[in-house]
Amino acid sequence: MVRIPEELVALAAERRLIPFVGAGFSASLGLPSWQSMLRTVCEKADGALDFDDLLAATNGDLLQVAEYLYLKHDKQIGPIRHVIDRRFGATHTDPLESGPHVELVNLGAGQIYTTNYDDIIESVYRSLNLPVTPVILPKDVALADTEKTQVVKYHGDLTHERTLVLTESAYYKRLDFESPMDLKFRSDLLGKSVLFMGYSFRDINIRIIWFKLMEMMRDIPEADRRPSYIVRIESNPALEELYAAVGLKTLVLSPRNAVLEDGERTRLLGDFLLNLSMRASTRARRRGGAIQEVFVSAAAIALAHERAESMKPYSGASFGFRYTSSLMGPDEPILSRIFTGTVPPSLFESWQACAEALLPYCAGIKSAVFALERLDASQALTNYVVNVLTATGAEEARQLRADLIAMDSVWPKAWKFRLDGEVAGEILQGLSREIRYQATEGADEDLAYMAELATRIDQGLLLVDSPETAPYRERARTLLDLAAQIYPEVLALTPDQSGPPAVADLLAAIETRRENFRPVEVANERTIARGRVPRSSGGSVAGRASGS
Repeated sequence: MVRIPEELVALAAERRLIPFVGAGFSASLGLPSWQSMLRTVCEKADGALDFDDLLAATNGDLLQVAEYLYLKHDKQIGPIRHVIDRRFGATHTDPLESGPHVELVNLGAGQIYTTNYDDIIESVYRSLNLPVTPVILPKDVALADTEKTQVVKYHGDLTHERTLVLTESAYYKRLDFESPMDLKFRSDLLGKSVLFMGYSFRDINIRIIWFKLMEMMRDIPEADRRPSYIVRIESNPALEELYAAVGLKTLVLSPRNAVLEDGERTRLLGDFLLNLSMRASTRARRRGGAIQEVFVSAAAIALAHERAESMKPYSGASFGFRYTSSLMGPDEPILSRIFTGTVPPSLFESWQACAEALLPYCAGIKSAVFALERLDASQALTNYVVNVLTATGAEEARQLRADLIAMDSVWPKAWKFRLDGEVAGEILQGLSREIRYQATEGADEDLAYMAELATRIDQGLLLVDSPETAPYRERARTLLDLAAQIYPEVLALTPDQSGPPAVADLLAAIETRRENFRPVEVANERTIARGRVPRSSGGSVAGRASGS
């Protein structure tokens, strides 16, 4: 992944970055290429050269090809626009499944410029129920709503034929920089930077446009002209020097310089924008800036899956609360994006699978708790809920448990799946430690939730029913009898299959005992269970860890 300059992150966080998007940005959506569309126009033009001959004669200059076809159609742009309109109107990939398009939204830019003729960027905003206004005509420049994201169609739009910049002559006219669109670009650029994406080094128009724009802005103090950037997939040192000469810094996404398919190019661009948008969001929060709504993208889901696959499953006897260091720190923003971001409907299924894959590693992450309301019932959800309920020791863990308990919609889903013997054994091992601690050292609420889960295990509500799991039910019964020697209210626990653990009476008894704590003796578990109840894999009952 390319190193993103801090100045670029700051620009995005402060909403002083103007994305400028070319055709390559949508390469993976299945849209026809400009060359293929001109080929179709050529095939229908009477008396036109063969397209391959035409391409060779113009040295592959598509603006000259379009100009030739424009002349062959009596200087009418209609036939070319008609072909483009039909080809672009054909079925293509849902842009909400394109990582770059959703992450473009997450940048939160006030203006987005594009030389594309289609309405894909606007449609993404509308599909996400975000306010957007296309700027196409001169009147749009004057009347554009500044409260909405402006998508400025710099080379026109298919809905307004006379705005299209398709041919060489139309392009040269635009280089006068006298149109309302040019004046708007100059005005928008004051105090801001441009991020060009989806352009190749063959797009000489970008270098020319930028050069002429910089010439026009010579009267602007240097301090008011921010650094601007162009994102490239492959490196080319010579051409990067040319871009630098007109004031553009090049960011190369694939230093290997290999020839990549459209899907790989889109992935690199999506990863870049995801990284930029996450860092910008983090920076804005730290500085107390306004927090905008963010959306889960295909790029975010792919990165989060990659993180989950690189993790090792939990091991050891303690099933309760823990922080996962390898998913904290630099990687925490991706978890926040997955668990708190708005999920486009077309991505919900893949998001659900991603969130489930992450849950086993996120017991200590608050954003994961609040994602549960959106998740469907699953084994991962049940295991996660049990993990949070058995949290012990840290105050943060108990606060997460309180947040979870307050979420009414989670519980009918949480109790739909059952645990296997290994997980049940860890819960019971935790309860055994808790009984020892509360008998001799102190009283706290942790025992209440473990006892409630043990009651569910005893009654066959939370444990897979098999001969192999029967001993765990017996051990649950034994431990509940031991806990009742400290708190008789344990035996009155009645699990609710549609709600959170109903432990109010037991919590009240624990609080009373905490205020007047005295050690008590309880029967030895081995004495009660000798010869008939196996220990869990954690071994013998050990003293409860300090700090409970």
